[in-house]
Amino acid sequence: MWEKLMIYFLSENTSTGTNAGNKARMDTEAILQEKNYCSIEGPKSIKRLKHGNKLSFFLKNNNFLRRLNKIPKNEYIVVQYPFLVSYKNGEGWLDCSFILERLAKKKS
Repeated sequence: MWEKLMIYFLSENTSTGTNAGNKARMDTEAILQEKNYCSIEGPKSIKRLKHGNKLSFFLKNNNFLRRLNKIPKNEYIVVQYPFLVSYKNGEGWLDCSFILERLAKKKS
């Protein structure tokens, strides 16, 4: 018998903004939700820092990282690239695609 795999997706919380790029990302999330894929709420807003955002990301998003670690090894994860996180209530966007390296290591 085939065992049904769960499919997860990283939700970017891109409900703000009206440009075409945002709409496509929002539409993609809507389709994933309609398919009943399991949403993992994306990271919370972080500040843009002069010296980089990786440390701030990891310090402020432990809950997000714990949810990622709970995904079983053989499951699928859908991620929109680049993986964007809003800050200042959607005034700006940070590229947090570096989290994909962590996911790749977990899956291998």
